[in-house]
Amino acid sequence: MVLGSVLNPVNSSIIAVSLIPIGRDLGAAPAQTAWLISSLYVATAIGQPVVGRLVDAFGPRVPYLVGTAMVGLAGVLGMVAPGLGWLVVARVILGIGTCSGYPASMHLIRREAERTGRDSPNGILTTLAVANQTVAVIGPTLGGLLIGIGGWRATFAVNIPLSLACLVLGSLFLPRGPGSAVGAKHDPERMASRGRTARGVMGVLGVLGVMRGNRPLVLTYVRMLLTAVVSYSVLYGFTQWLEEGRGLEPSQAGLLLLPMFATAIVVSTLTGRHAAVRGKLVVGGVLQVVAAVLMLLLGGQSAIWLLVVIVLLLGVPQGLLNLANQNAVYHQAHRERLGASAGLLRTFMYLGAIIASGATGHFLGASADSAGLHEIAVFAALAAALMLVVTLVDRSLGAIGHSASPPEATTATTEEDEEEGVRVPLSTLDEAPALVVIDLQKGILATPAAHDVNAVVQRSGELAAAFRARGLPVVLVNVTGGAPGRTDAQQSGAPRPAFDDDFSELVAELDVQPEDELVTKQTWGAFTGTPLESFLRGRGVTQVVLTGIATSAGVESTARFAHELGFNVVLVGDAMTDRSAAAHDHSLTHVFPRLGEVTSTADVLAALPEPAHP
Repeated sequence: MVLGSVLNPVNSSIIAVSLIPIGRDLGAAPAQTAWLISSLYVATAIGQPVVGRLVDAFGPRVPYLVGTAMVGLAGVLGMVAPGLGWLVVARVILGIGTCSGYPASMHLIRREAERTGRDSPNGILTTLAVANQTVAVIGPTLGGLLIGIGGWRATFAVNIPLSLACLVLGSLFLPRGPGSAVGAKHDPERMASRGRTARGVMGVLGVLGVMRGNRPLVLTYVRMLLTAVVSYSVLYGFTQWLEEGRGLEPSQAGLLLLPMFATAIVVSTLTGRHAAVRGKLVVGGVLQVVAAVLMLLLGGQSAIWLLVVIVLLLGVPQGLLNLANQNAVYHQAHRERLGASAGLLRTFMYLGAIIASGATGHFLGASADSAGLHEIAVFAALAAALMLVVTLVDRSLGAIGHSASPPEATTATTEEDEEEGVRVPLSTLDEAPALVVIDLQKGILATPAAHDVNAVVQRSGELAAAFRARGLPVVLVNVTGGAPGRTDAQQSGAPRPAFDDDFSELVAELDVQPEDELVTKQTWGAFTGTPLESFLRGRGVTQVVLTGIATSAGVESTARFAHELGFNVVLVGDAMTDRSAAAHDHSLTHVFPRLGEVTSTADVLAALPEPAHP
């Protein structure tokens, strides 16, 4: 996983110290050698989400092996390329080949989490992020050493042993078979999803589907783009200025960047096991602004100590921002689309790098002098400030790392606990929960039930009023007439049952308000064929609190889909009922503990924050 995912950052960073030697050898100005940067990022920006979809649909093994083989081919081509044009071709092949490593790694992390029932592996995510940051920052130092030993072509040749190592390890250890999660082959919904993925894997609509209705994920991609604009503007502009404007050798420029590597590793290691991301983004953004402003003080005779200070300041956001954005995607992305979502995160990073390379070529022009560096510094400072603004307006970030209890506690339940009907104590809620009330309508409540439906209605009404008082979303779900769980097409010719006009009317005790979201479904689950997911994503919701009827049908189906879509799930056991007491108890004791937290109305009310306006 680590070796495959670092192929791109090592080639992204190692080129920084190669640009000036390549330009001198081939007679190309900085504006021309900038194509060596842009070509790789254009290829990866296009390839990452497509390869991510392939990984989700068919598993990581084949995309990983094909991609890493292309990396070796690019290394050979770079060694023998006669001119700048062929080097650009090698970088394009390199960009496509490195697309598979990162989405394959994220897919395997999720696959293992589902196999073991232990979610949010922050230590593993940190290892992945630290490895990428290490290589990204040590790349210029490695490049300087390689250039000193064998010239700039050695920076392409290094890909050959890396490719061989990936091919050997991938062949030995990567799992065979499809990319679905454990048990997917028995799940018709997942099989249908896999079929849709395979059909749309090469289409733009498949990529857009990753972001559809998921505003927090879109904002994370925007932050990643702006972070990359700053990082790569500094990496390429500052490094070229060190060699040409400050007069350092490539090996010296590479060594000067080592403190950034050490700082990034320390910061990532110290903060990586904490899933919270908002603080990391704010601190990292502020330090990027400070470092960019300090670059305005640099000139041809600047003291080494000032250069080291700037490098150290840049190391802190290097250790914070990529890790924070990676963790955000892990928590915000749809579970079935994590590979594509991770690939798209890299795509936005590469788009930022493309913008940065274009800006660097424009500002430096024919020479990497101090005036051009100062223009890059102003450009980077503005991008960092905008990244801060995007972070501060995104309220959904506060919920990441601060949920009521870790997924391990809500999904890994022993059989003994299930038999006893254990209820997980609910001490707090996410910062962005929504109440979803299932089928409390006149037609449903008129049917026999195992428990007091009036108590279910009363408790659901109390929860709805409490959520409204705190400005939290309330979703009221009803169902149209028809056979439960069947669409009209499936009933094909069967006589449609007759229902009164008020069958689907919600009961008065819910006190429906204009701000409530009303969802009408035609199957058991409230997500299938409705805009519910889009509404929740648009409001930044990370947790759904479920009540209603029937426990084993509408509530359970909605809970299963909510869990699969990555929402934290709370099930209010005393605010739901079923026709069958046995079915109700089976859901509460055997099914719900594996999907979320089973709790009571009183616990949810106690966990809610105080209303802003009592």
